[in-house]
Amino acid sequence: MSKSFNFFWPKLSKHQFILTFLVLSSFSAFSQELKFLKKVRIPLIHQVEKSSDHQLLIADHNGDLLKYSLEGELLYQFHSSNSSPYTSIDASKGLICYAFSQDLQKYQSYNRFLVKLSDHNFRLDNLGYVTAMAPSNDQQLWIFDSSDLNLKKYSPVLKRVTLEVYFQNLDHNFGNIDKLIEFQNLLFLQNIQDGQLFILDNKGNFLRELKITSNASLQFKGEDLYYLNLNKVVFQNIYSQEKHTITLSPKKNYNQALMFETKLLLFGKDFFDIYEFKPTSLSKE
Repeated sequence: MSKSFNFFWPKLSKHQFILTFLVLSSFSAFSQELKFLKKVRIPLIHQVEKSSDHQLLIADHNGDLLKYSLEGELLYQFHSSNSSPYTSIDASKGLICYAFSQDLQKYQSYNRFLVKLSDHNFRLDNLGYVTAMAPSNDQQLWIFDSSDLNLKKYSPVLKRVTLEVYFQNLDHNFGNIDKLIEFQNLLFLQNIQDGQLFILDNKGNFLRELKITSNASLQFKGEDLYYLNLNKVVFQNIYSQEKHTITLSPKKNYNQALMFETKLLLFGKDFFDIYEFKPTSLSKE
């Protein structure tokens, strides 16, 4: 005797049907606009950054520095004798990569082949306690000194501070600054824990404050700053404040994003995924 089974399909209201359709459509759009290319395994990623020659820089938890192509191939590697990982890496100014260690209070510079060029200890300059550092456009360094909560511009050549911004004179609670970036003659100071982003001009004059709801450090592409927030990459124009987003699959556990011309790299604790990116992936908020 054959048996028949009746499957129960619940009736959906018009609102429920539209919501279900939109969710399924978003998954479909993700697969169509972001084409997965490759997964690269790497032990314990600590910091990631773009190099000026359009490659990927990674600082791992062992204190080593690695450079990958956008195809996921390891190009160069520097085995550091540091006892702690780098706090930040910055290769936005020419072909020099600056790697800063807060624990060791020093920075090192590397060429594009990850050959070490210099090694500088901030403790020798009596600068207080540096928690963030970034190269400036005039071959100096921006540093945030947490001992007096001031922003300083330091000349490695003159070995002295050439500009100091006294934050206590400003009507803003800057807290602890985790990341400094100079971009298009603007200086960005990010407080990741409190979700704050302060924007100054390149003379240290305060311009405005933005709220950034993300535990990831911010990056830049064109005139947009961008960051990872849950399952979205959020782009915000630094002048108009207009926002666009890329919605990612909720099944992925990413904590950082790097955008290149046609590639989107998404990072987990011990891997990164490479996607082919199309501009139509962006949706306006």
